[in-house]
Amino acid sequence: MFPRRALPAELGRAIHVDRPRHPAGWLGPLVFAAVFAIPAGFGPPGPLIGLLVLLLIGVPMVYGVSEWFLLQHRIHEHGLVLRTELPGTYAYVVPLSTIDPARVEVGTRTRFASDAPMAERASRSYRQNPLLRGTVIVEGLDPHPARQLAKRRIPWRVAAHENIPPGPKRWELSTRDPEALRRRLVAAIHASHAVRPPDGPGPDGTRGGEG
Repeated sequence: MFPRRALPAELGRAIHVDRPRHPAGWLGPLVFAAVFAIPAGFGPPGPLIGLLVLLLIGVPMVYGVSEWFLLQHRIHEHGLVLRTELPGTYAYVVPLSTIDPARVEVGTRTRFASDAPMAERASRSYRQNPLLRGTVIVEGLDPHPARQLAKRRIPWRVAAHENIPPGPKRWELSTRDPEALRRRLVAAIHASHAVRPPDGPGPDGTRGGEG
């Protein structure tokens, strides 16, 4: 329905894709839409109207809950891509040079059980499926510049090196196996830092996160 926006080339290849999906992401909205679509399908002019009602109600609702039930976390060679399974939804790119591997942690609380203020829990940085408890916590690029980087509206070298206001942001990522995701992310960060040190030139002559 909507094409995927091309991601920054500096990300490198994808290493791992984590999909903390839940059937509620699809079934809930479609069952709700079916309550209206089925009766409409029995009236004139028939099933076509029922299908149309199902699509008009169900598709927007699936998109509406995708930030909860249809999340996708992609670990690339030099960045973390946070988005949903559906094209046309927001994507965020967090350069691995902005993440301290020593501060990547495993958590077990959902956004509803968090002690953080409600405004914080509603932040785009809470990439959490409310039906899953496993969470990986990282600190990296703030959602606003991360969104701009995903849209390629700011240069990679700026997002990867400069302390863009308001500074680092806490991201919480739902996953079915938090320890496995933490290990994969930490390994990717170390490998990226070895090639592109955050504070200096790497073996290839680039500086922290530059392609």
